[in-house]
Amino acid sequence: MFQLLGAASASGYIITALFVLVAIGRLARNVLHKLTARLPKRSALKHYTTAIVLTLPR
Repeated sequence: MFQLLGAASASGYIITALFVLVAIGRLARNVLHKLTARLPKRSALKHYTTAIVLTLPR
């Protein structure tokens, strides 16, 4: 019985950690997207940050 409770608790922590990682990734993508919106169209920084944003998991 205690092993089942421990396994459920551990899986709950893992699922919560995954949700937090996804939220941090989305926040980073939004911040980078807002940053690149202000940059000039032919900026190298805009090019590289756009490439980073596209490689982040969705």
